This record gives sequence, C-alpha cells and structure tokens, in this order.
Amino acid sequence: MQLTQHLDNEFAVSGIENGALLILAQARHAPYWVSADGIDAGIAAAGFSTIADLTVAQVGRLLTCKPEVVLIATGARLIFPSSEIRAAFLRAGVGLEVMDTRAAAYTYNVLLQEQRKVLLLVLG
Repeated sequence: MQLTQHLDNEFAVSGIENGALLILAQARHAPYWVSADGIDAGIAAAGFSTIADLTVAQVGRLLTCKPEVVLIATGARLIFPSSEIRAAFLRAGVGLEVMDTRAAAYTYNVLLQEQRKVLLLVLG
C-alpha cells in the first residue's frame, strides 16, 4: 500500500508491505527508529525490541535526536509504555503518541511534510 505520492524527505515512509514499512525502497522490520535525519536499526542491540523493554535511559538516547514529538508504532495492537516512560517524555517537553503502525507511519509522513522534528519508533 502506497502512503503518499510526493515525498520531500528520503526517510519518509513510502508504503507498507506485509507489515513492514518501506523506507529508502527497503522493507524495514521492527525494531528501529527513523527521523528526517536517518534510521537507527541497531536498537535491538542496545537492549530493546518491545515497548516493555523501553527504559528511561533509552528514552534519553532517543531524545538526543531532539524531537518535538515521538510516535511509537506498536504493530496492529496498541501497547502503551509504562507511566515512568511517559513521564520521561513529559519532563523533557517532548510529545508522545502511541499508535498502530499504519497510523503512526501516516502521521509521521504528515509531520515530516510540515517540517516538524518527529521521530518514529517502530516496535511492532
């Protein structure tokens, strides 16, 4: 499924194929994060691949990208992070939204087109 016809950023999501997001003409499988500046597919090696694995220290790592908002894609089912994780984003003044992967990909592209500093964390 194609998400958009006109992409201003090379790291936009161009489509969804068998549950994977298409970025840079490649199917990307969770876990990873993507922003206007690049992709980090090494987060599993950093110790987390599900939302339950997400720690405050790893939130700090995500925040080094200086996003305005972080979208967490959790697959077909919504799975929310702990209150401790939500509080870490709140303290940093960074918006946090948890969405199914399809909605998160679409929202990510819209925010990219608006030149917003968005980070998409794909965990499902």
